[in-house]
Amino acid sequence: MVLSCCITIAILIRWKNYWDSRQEDKENTHYAAAGEPQQQAKKPQVVLIGENMNKLFLLILALLVTANFVIAQNQSTPQAGNLTVQITGIQNSSGDIKIGLFNSETSFNGKEEKFKGITVKADNDKIIWSLADIQYGYYAIKVFHDEDQDDQVDTKLGIPTEGFGFSNNPSIFLGAPSYDKAKFLFNADSMTVEIKLINF
Repeated sequence: MVLSCCITIAILIRWKNYWDSRQEDKENTHYAAAGEPQQQAKKPQVVLIGENMNKLFLLILALLVTANFVIAQNQSTPQAGNLTVQITGIQNSSGDIKIGLFNSETSFNGKEEKFKGITVKADNDKIIWSLADIQYGYYAIKVFHDEDQDDQVDTKLGIPTEGFGFSNNPSIFLGAPSYDKAKFLFNADSMTVEIKLINF
């Protein structure tokens, strides 16, 4: 961006110099044709055009510098905000509530470590997890109620016997949702994601 701005400014300077030389040549040609000495007073119209061109050039230059500064500021400072995760649907106070925040499909699928995580006691009917300075981007959340504290969702005949949930609260049909169904765009100074646990 800086390089393109410099190139544009250089082109404008060359164009302005070319314009000034054209105006001077026209002026000299006029005096020569009229048999007048070139040091006589210049025509007001030519002076007015030159002044307007100078003002236009300075305006364009100021706009380019300002735009370049704003873009550079945005690129150098990643935007971040505060994310709040609110969990409801907790049926009892046994064990823990485990929450995981994922910033990629591979981490969501368990092939990489989760971005952030927390374990809290299931002693309330609502759990609130607040995260500060989270960079803007796509995220997904997994939650489950680890009643027996064995770090896994217990099942019976393939059906979970402990509460669980995902961001976007997608419908559960023949297995857990994909990352695309659970992901959400975080792009605000403050955002709250509400997840209601599913209990079979």
